[in-house]
Amino acid sequence: MNSGTWFIVEIVSLLIALPLGFIIGYLYKQGKAEKAIMNQKEEAEKLLDEAREQVRVMEVQARDQALEILQKSESEVARRRNEIARKKTARLSAARSWTIVSIVWKSASRH
Repeated sequence: MNSGTWFIVEIVSLLIALPLGFIIGYLYKQGKAEKAIMNQKEEAEKLLDEAREQVRVMEVQARDQALEILQKSESEVARRRNEIARKKTARLSAARSWTIVSIVWKSASRH
């Protein structure tokens, strides 16, 4: 082959290789970009799952705390009711005692 033919072959090869290189480079870049996007999506899903789990744990803890507060307050209400009933019974008992003393006193003073 002469130098003119080689030149034409080189030009044709360049005209074929250059677009082919651009296409291969573009596809490679797109593949990497899609892979990076997929990795970011997976990481985001992982973070969301962790956040959801933390929310679930916090909800359970809040329910437990609310139940504990409710039980303590119910216990305190029951304790106070018992205390009030005991004081009321003591007052009634004292009133009865004074009534009995008063009756005995009146009856003793009549004789």
